[in-house]
Amino acid sequence: MRFFKIIYDKCNVGVLRETKRGLRMHSRIGPTVEDVALIRHELFDGLSKERIYQRQKFPIPVINNASVRAKRTALFQEEKERQFNEVGRIEKIDVEFQGEPEGKVTLMMNKGISTPFHVAQHLSELHVKRSIVAETNGQLWDMNRPLEDNSKLRFLHMKMKDEDPFQVNRVFWRSCSMMLGYVAERAFQDHIYVELHSFPPPNVRSGSFIYDVDIKLKDWRPNSDEMRVFSGEFRKLVEAELQFERLEVHQDLASKIFEDNQYKKQQIPIIASGSPTGNTVIIYRIGDFVDISKGPLMSNTSQVSRATVASLIPLDTNISPTLYRFQGVALPADFLLNHFAWGLIENRGKKMNSAKIPGGSESANEQGTQNIDSNKRIEASG
Repeated sequence: MRFFKIIYDKCNVGVLRETKRGLRMHSRIGPTVEDVALIRHELFDGLSKERIYQRQKFPIPVINNASVRAKRTALFQEEKERQFNEVGRIEKIDVEFQGEPEGKVTLMMNKGISTPFHVAQHLSELHVKRSIVAETNGQLWDMNRPLEDNSKLRFLHMKMKDEDPFQVNRVFWRSCSMMLGYVAERAFQDHIYVELHSFPPPNVRSGSFIYDVDIKLKDWRPNSDEMRVFSGEFRKLVEAELQFERLEVHQDLASKIFEDNQYKKQQIPIIASGSPTGNTVIIYRIGDFVDISKGPLMSNTSQVSRATVASLIPLDTNISPTLYRFQGVALPADFLLNHFAWGLIENRGKKMNSAKIPGGSESANEQGTQNIDSNKRIEASG
């Protein structure tokens, strides 16, 4: 015996269509509790008048951020597995670690497979949690990047004594910019197709990390609650404890991965031509979010503690009338700061970052910042 139930499903263009759902069931027992719960969910939870109205008014485009993310991460994973399979016969390498509290330790690791993160796991949980980036043979190295040869390894973190934190700070801020792109792409509803443009090299003195984003909304002025949503999404990303995964790919594959982003697609040939090989691009993945960065980036999103998306500023540029500068501030994990001091950092992050504006002048200097219409500046607190 077969039981049919008419249910309604929303299609991508906002028009309702009828579909038949068949439930196989025993003639005596009838539908299970799970079957009934599923039907009830499909009928009532997804068909409120407000949801239907929103979908009709704002139909989801064929190309949307969710589908593009799924495609990008699938291509990333496929290439990652291909490169792993090319490693072939496993070779051993000697990794000499020098640091506190272990002193000098030599470990035998797998070439092209083992990463500094794996070395940290062999040593202590302290190294796993606090190490922002590694240094191998004097070169900065991602914690999740496979080691390629015998090496002398150090772990760098934010509380190193008697050592300049400049490079570690740059890695931290660069990573936060990429996390800001993750947030900007996810925070909007599906009918708004967000295109990330770029983020400049980190400048700690500027007071904020940034990402320039085309959100396809002209003269948008979010209220304070909407701005808090961005900060909330950032905190969710921190709590997710996602690794930064690095992959170096051919520019043809990079172009395919980012074919749905007009800006990245234009930037890829330029980036590839400046690489050591002349034809490769370095990309990173956080969860299912894939982006371009020369790196290195930090090990894990949980290495951020407090974070605020402080301001959202429309940019005066010939690139797009809907290009905005997202600006944020963050504090590394295990750093304590009172509310007043954090408020000062947030206020500093609201000021226009002087980094180069895409399609504009080389930089927004102090005089240029003063010329920005104060009505165009969108700020948030909390």
